[in-house]
Amino acid sequence: MPTGITYKRTATGKPTSVTINLKKHGAQIEDFLDKVEMDKHRNESTKPLEKVIARLDKKHGIKRKQ
Repeated sequence: MPTGITYKRTATGKPTSVTINLKKHGAQIEDFLDKVEMDKHRNESTKPLEKVIARLDKKHGIKRKQ
């Protein structure tokens, strides 16, 4: 069993929860959650970055040097 991970069980041995030491496993948990978030948005349409920047610049009155 990996260190830094504790499983909580009922008296009959049924697993109920898990505690993960984030000092040891925080980076892996963050990577996992990032992947879950990416998968949620996988089928969304995309927009070119230049168009998004232009729209935000116009909205906020920002003039950039060409």
